Amino acid sequence: MFLAQAQHTISQEAIAAYIAAFIAFVSLVASAVTFRFVYLRPPKIASFLGPTVILGYTEKGSGFSVQLPVTFFNYGAKAGSVFRTAILLHHHDSPNRRYFIQWNSFLKLDTQQVTVRWIYEELAHVLMIPANSSVPKQILFPWSNPRDTIKIREGLYDLEFFFWSDDSTLPRYETHALSISSDDVAILEDRSDPENLKTVTLQLDQQLEINQVKNQFDAQAVRKQTLKTLA
Repeated sequence: MFLAQAQHTISQEAIAAYIAAFIAFVSLVASAVTFRFVYLRPPKIASFLGPTVILGYTEKGSGFSVQLPVTFFNYGAKAGSVFRTAILLHHHDSPNRRYFIQWNSFLKLDTQQVTVRWIYEELAHVLMIPANSSVPKQILFPWSNPRDTIKIREGLYDLEFFFWSDDSTLPRYETHALSISSDDVAILEDRSDPENLKTVTLQLDQQLEINQVKNQFDAQAVRKQTLKTLA
């Protein structure tokens, strides 16, 4: 009888030891997984454009530029880099005529003047994106090829954005739509002040107008739209 009780006690202790060892093993695995994702996860960089883009002619009408606000997000646990960015611009009626423009410089707001405007900050360079953070930039993409000038027309344009986070991998890219009206073209072609040519600010993926009269605004539809449905 005593021997049976002793064996039963040992068996219970063995089961408890197995359970404790299993819990310790699961805790170790969970800790290792947590450590991997919190401290060792490689950089994962994504971009978010807009919501607006600024277009304008430069150099007394002989050049053209695109000013694009871009925010780079790094969802990884290690710092990453953006080595280069570029855009590809083309009109829907001319799919074979595409303008590829690399970044040139970063801009900043000049708040010292009466009229707030974007001015030169520094030449474009490799951007380091810290872990679990974001870096916003206003990027200038200038076109200054005298042999092939850009002539903006009314209609729908595609703007493709590319960025390279490594010198040996393919770029990541996204495509957005730009709708240019006849009024926008008239503003861009205004040469009344050649030293101070005008620009237009357009919304990317214009499913919604930037400003609308209240009785034209469908609030119910907006409440059902995410950023993905707008883009």
